[in-house]
Amino acid sequence: MLTDEQISVLLKDIEADNVERTISTTKTDKFCQAICAIANDMPDHGKPGYLFIGADDKTGKIAGIEITDQLLQNLAGYRDAGQIVPLPSLTVQKRSFPEGDIAVVEVHLRYAAGSLQRAGLDTSGATSGNCHGTGRTNTHRASGAQGQNI
Repeated sequence: MLTDEQISVLLKDIEADNVERTISTTKTDKFCQAICAIANDMPDHGKPGYLFIGADDKTGKIAGIEITDQLLQNLAGYRDAGQIVPLPSLTVQKRSFPEGDIAVVEVHLRYAAGSLQRAGLDTSGATSGNCHGTGRTNTHRASGAQGQNI
């Protein structure tokens, strides 16, 4: 998992194609699409991508919303809820900053082409809330004292 300094750098880099930010805590389709798009790793970064919940997508600023245990459990549950096939490997943590808390979803897995692709500020390509790809299936891992185990 990232250090606080690394998270701050990624939050400010609004053009990163392996990072998605949102202040919504209820847009579950957006979360699943972002996880799938990041897992596809179409730019072939070969490294994890991140979904930050509680940060503004346009500015990267932490919004100061409440990150609940239920939200963290819901985010961790997307790993094997059946909407993302094959199952991605991800880690979910709550991180605290002076401006407020954020949920950090670290996504690992490279899918073959054909599902969603994260291109700059836009995630596009999949429909109906399901994201399918072919590739290896990794197992979930959780880290840190506040990580969610699945």
